[in-house]
Amino acid sequence: MARPSVRTALPRFSIIMPTFRRSHVIGRTIETIQAQTFSDWELVIVDNEGADYRFQDPRIRYHVLTERRGASQARNFGLAKVTGEIVGFFDDDDIMLPHYLETFDQAFQDSRVMMAHCGMLTGSGDVNFSYATPEVMVRAPFATPSWEASDCHDQKYFGRIVVSNGWIPGQIVRIPEVLVKATSDERGGLRDRDGRF
Repeated sequence: MARPSVRTALPRFSIIMPTFRRSHVIGRTIETIQAQTFSDWELVIVDNEGADYRFQDPRIRYHVLTERRGASQARNFGLAKVTGEIVGFFDDDDIMLPHYLETFDQAFQDSRVMMAHCGMLTGSGDVNFSYATPEVMVRAPFATPSWEASDCHDQKYFGRIVVSNGWIPGQIVRIPEVLVKATSDERGGLRDRDGRF
């Protein structure tokens, strides 16, 4: 039986989403978050341009960086704005399947679990289980503002968290389900010409 999604003083989940010139995709992505079966979340959008988005949902907070600094710095900035127990990062063009948050909530019911990751359907139709940005959630005290603009930035970020905390099996849970679809829309966005963030 699913745990009821009741709004508490602080949200269960904080989701950080960097964006830049993505008005053609971000609305669809936000709709997939709003359609979650588990509703106790906040979304912190960090815009590298300032498109002046307006959202009616009080769970969505919008911030503009004063200078364009890239997705990694936007994620670091967003970490200072979150209030949830569990933190995840989501790309502005990906699709969160309806039971994403509910399934992560079930994984984190075990107090020993510090990080969980799920499967992602890639744009090429492959299924990926790794430490890709939208696949991972971590307990808030361990989410550090240490994102770097580099190749495989997400794998390095989450890998450093695991190593620095000395986590062992049982503290990291692999959810054996595909819960996110990557669309990898190249129009706009924060990637440089080599595909880095």
